[in-house]
Amino acid sequence: MEQKYYWIIGIIIVLAIIGMVFISTPFQKDIGEPEPQMALAPYVDVEATVTSLFLDDLHSDCEAPAVCPIDRVTLRIDKINRTGDPSNTINLDVGDETEFSLKYSARPAKLRYDLQPNCPDGWVFEGSGCMQEGCEGPECSVSSPQYDEKPAELEGGYIIYHLPERTDEVTEEILLGLEENSKIKVRIWGVHPFGIGKYELIPTKILHGFSL
Repeated sequence: MEQKYYWIIGIIIVLAIIGMVFISTPFQKDIGEPEPQMALAPYVDVEATVTSLFLDDLHSDCEAPAVCPIDRVTLRIDKINRTGDPSNTINLDVGDETEFSLKYSARPAKLRYDLQPNCPDGWVFEGSGCMQEGCEGPECSVSSPQYDEKPAELEGGYIIYHLPERTDEVTEEILLGLEENSKIKVRIWGVHPFGIGKYELIPTKILHGFSL
């Protein structure tokens, strides 16, 4: 009887550990895939106000080692959701004013998903990767496709960023641009230096001719 009691206690402890691991795993919302180095990084979702902007030089061809321009923005954190940072490792709090670099500029931009995947000779693109042609079954090896990168360019007042697309359709997202006092929702990943990719503008309320 005593041995059975210890078995029950052991099972309860194992189940408790599994539950703690499950709870501590961040839930990924459908906001686009993170960069490879961010896949396992903690993140916070914030609402913030733009308090200042720095606009980098804008070149007509935008060809540079990194996608240009590299604008910077200072944000005041208004709200913060730490669902993706259960250990509280990201040093950001409500009221903080912090500078971030912008991956896709503070100017109006279009993220155009039009880069087609390339696989090595003898491989075909299936699903989200390259697979050996004619191979079937779980033993078939899969590799990541390569993409012919295009530099950013100017088009009709927008900076066009060309991104990988894993289907035959060409789709795009529009970033309307930022200015002082813009309010945004954005996910900030716990990798250094902190940076901002896509963002969502929060509409401001208009009351008797004044924006709030």
